[in-house]
Amino acid sequence: MRPLGRSGTVPPGRGPKRGEGDDTDAGGGAENLERKVHCGAADLAAIRARLDCLGVPVCTLAQRDTYFAAARGRLKLRRIAEEHRHPEAELIAYHRPTESGSRWSAYHRIPVAAEDAAALEAALSETVGTLVVVAKTRAVGIVGQTRVHLDDVDRLGAFVELETVVADGDRAAAEAAHAAVVAVLGLERFAPVAGSYADLMLESNEAEQERA
Repeated sequence: MRPLGRSGTVPPGRGPKRGEGDDTDAGGGAENLERKVHCGAADLAAIRARLDCLGVPVCTLAQRDTYFAAARGRLKLRRIAEEHRHPEAELIAYHRPTESGSRWSAYHRIPVAAEDAAALEAALSETVGTLVVVAKTRAVGIVGQTRVHLDDVDRLGAFVELETVVADGDRAAAEAAHAAVVAVLGLERFAPVAGSYADLMLESNEAEQERA
């Protein structure tokens, strides 16, 4: 097994690139093996400390994801802010089953000029329709070929999300790398989350309306 730590197979150019790693998509399509778990703030801090022990650099980002009512799959516009760096944006279209545990996700990421993000969001909202907006603070590290996201999501709480890049179409290697990160971070003790943050936010909104 390849050692876990900073010398991984998905080397970021200047540290983790805006939280997404170097998956070489550039709009052409890529695939991840993903897993999301809900945890407490103390758990999130402990996992961050574990990454520090592994020598994994971590950067912190502010992300705002606007989800649209796509006819097929999922579509979101992400705006990204990081201290001392220019803001960025990207349009992400993806297909991923709504099931618990680790699941495959096929996606396209299209870079968007930050100054064009507001106009693009308005155009998509008027034509496709907006589902929900999710804001979060995300700490990001890369372990081997896996992006590790430590998320503090507004109104939803703390989560850990793994995205293991499928390199050269080798799903078996991705599965092995993914399982190794789950084990080394101790994520098997947390119940996996099936839905996206958009799904969770919509459920939260519905619960609030019922209580009102």
